[in-house]
Amino acid sequence: MQELLGGLGRGRRGQRADPRRPALLQNRQQETPAWRIGVIAGAVLVVVLGGLATLIIVLTRRADESERKPVAAITAPTAAGTAPSTSGELPRSRLLTEDETFKAVLAQVHGRGKESAELRALVDEEAALAARASQGRCEGSSATCRQLAQARENALGPADGVRITRRRPSGEQMRASWMVGLKMPAIPIQNDPSVRRWFEYYTEGAVGRELLQAMLFRCGAYRDQIEATLIRHGLPSDLLALVFAESGCEPTAKSPVGAAGLWQLMPATARAYHLRVKEGVVDERRSPPKSTEAAVGYLRDLRDKLINYNRDGVWDLMFASYNMGPFATVARLERAGNDVGFWDLVDAQWIPDETAQYVPTIQAIALILNNLTRLKFTGVQIRSPQLTSDLDVAPGTRLSLVARAAATSVVQLRTLNLDISGDETPDVSRFAVQVPKDVVWQARDTLKELIATRDESDKCVPPTFDWGRQHFSKEMAAACRRRLGATANP
Repeated sequence: MQELLGGLGRGRRGQRADPRRPALLQNRQQETPAWRIGVIAGAVLVVVLGGLATLIIVLTRRADESERKPVAAITAPTAAGTAPSTSGELPRSRLLTEDETFKAVLAQVHGRGKESAELRALVDEEAALAARASQGRCEGSSATCRQLAQARENALGPADGVRITRRRPSGEQMRASWMVGLKMPAIPIQNDPSVRRWFEYYTEGAVGRELLQAMLFRCGAYRDQIEATLIRHGLPSDLLALVFAESGCEPTAKSPVGAAGLWQLMPATARAYHLRVKEGVVDERRSPPKSTEAAVGYLRDLRDKLINYNRDGVWDLMFASYNMGPFATVARLERAGNDVGFWDLVDAQWIPDETAQYVPTIQAIALILNNLTRLKFTGVQIRSPQLTSDLDVAPGTRLSLVARAAATSVVQLRTLNLDISGDETPDVSRFAVQVPKDVVWQARDTLKELIATRDESDKCVPPTFDWGRQHFSKEMAAACRRRLGATANP
């Protein structure tokens, strides 16, 4: 038996069969390899066919699941260490390649440079608005909708075929003849025909000089406060020129597209930077101190973000971003490449006409504000600032009662609190009324006393009645008692 097993083993290795063995054993030895090969081949064929069938079933199920997958489940790519946007999904029932590209651009915009939580939220909001505008779902004016749709197109369009020719930075230019002898502001001034045209308009033309003189008068009430806020946030005081260009220093100004206040903040920007905007109740964009704090914080964030794209031209890029939005600006810069500045984008016609004129206007005004004496604006009357302090007042308190406590009139109190829309303090948390600084302590005590005694004399006088200068006589008190009824306590 051992010899038989040994012979079979050698036969498998291809050795010649021993002629002394029985014929039957030799025939079995020759037939065994063919039988085994057939069995093995059949098994392999079964396995292969089964694997192919399984693969087809899996792929078919995955395709069905992807078609049923909701849009909200597909999130935008995010930068490392940041959370995905929660500003809303793109307005499509199903994402296409273009939408995925748009989300990738948004992630790219977030992924570069320093970005505060407020700026990030605003960029997300602008991107969502641009996406809706491109689908015909914009709720703003036609001009705003076109600009938003253009922002999305610029973010997605190919950069091939667009030539970016870089200008020299403003600081490296030769001083132009029209700027000789002028004191330069802290922000660079570009030697460009558009800057010169705005400079000459405000300094040489009768209409332009009159407009600038009116702005200088109005800004006198807010200039110290604005410059102090800019310096506190590490920004040059020359950015005061932006208020001239935005609103002409008119805190009640409102644009056709919905911007309001000294800094012409849009509702989305105001809310991102913690201002309350509630129709018919409160609009803190109209408050010079509150809107200034928000707008300067926004400018600081824009500088910190855009300095990573072009350090020398960061101020021009910041102004452009303030005008057309940070998402639209950064998306263009991402496409254009490194070290591209505002004037390079203007030359390539990648900037809207409004923004292309907005930045030169700010530069021209900043140059003028640094040379008022040389340009003979010294005789202009300046409105003196009104110093105020915060007076904490409960929601729903009559403004007429606050005016009495602060020894002033309702009319004067409204000029100090342009953000209040109704006749009572708004029903929002932590709201402070601005009152003259020299009476704030007296106003706090008097207001508590009037509320405790339920004094309603303020209901019986006109809004122009000044409690600090006019006398509320006994006759007026008696008439007020008859008017309000026996329960009144004037």
